[in-house]
Amino acid sequence: MAEPSGTFRRPLIGTTAEQLDGFEQAVQSEAGVTLREYLLGRLHEDTVEAFVNSPGFGVARGVGFPTEERLKPRLERGDTPVQPGPPVIWGYGEPFGTVPDTDQKRLAGLHASGLLDFVNAREWGYVQSRSRVAGFLSHRFSRVPEIETWRVQRIELVGLLKHPEPVVYVSDRLPAMIELPSVPTRPLDTFEEAGLGAVRRGEDGFAARRGDVIRFVGGIRSARQCVECHGGERGDLLGAFSYALLPARTRP
Repeated sequence: MAEPSGTFRRPLIGTTAEQLDGFEQAVQSEAGVTLREYLLGRLHEDTVEAFVNSPGFGVARGVGFPTEERLKPRLERGDTPVQPGPPVIWGYGEPFGTVPDTDQKRLAGLHASGLLDFVNAREWGYVQSRSRVAGFLSHRFSRVPEIETWRVQRIELVGLLKHPEPVVYVSDRLPAMIELPSVPTRPLDTFEEAGLGAVRRGEDGFAARRGDVIRFVGGIRSARQCVECHGGERGDLLGAFSYALLPARTRP
């Protein structure tokens, strides 16, 4: 996997540091629910010990070893949900208005909830090093996050690491990392450029409004639990989610 770029490394400002602290605590709590990482580690260590001490040579040495069958996901997350509505793109030169601080905080809470679902800490694997990971299940959404009075119409992943310039992945399903190689991309629109600029400066998110549509860009930052696999440093910007929302009473 691509390692975060040092060009996206900025001091965390405002509430961003508090958001990252809270996210790390939530990830630790989620990961501890199933003991999956611990059990995979034990499985790895026990298998290595059994292999070293077993008789025979070559492939015959592995006959009868335990597998990860019992560590398959116990909670059914289902397929990645479809996007609730069509894409929202704001053209250049079209103005958009600001969003009150209270709504900005609520949108940040929506993003935090969605990000925790996306990383799926309950089904993380065992990490011995960046090149030796066992039992890891790819990051993806399992549900559409909810927020009072608004309805999420679209969530798209803003990618920073795989392309020379930032891109937005355009899929008919909510973001799922395993699907990205086959998902088309588009350039950032005028709102997403402004939002990415804000999170690059260290802010926790950026919101704006045009008519009934509210949009929010929330950064995806490397928590301490992410560094083992992704490399880089805590707080590095790995990407962002671009949200579009409508009042709950409307339909796409």
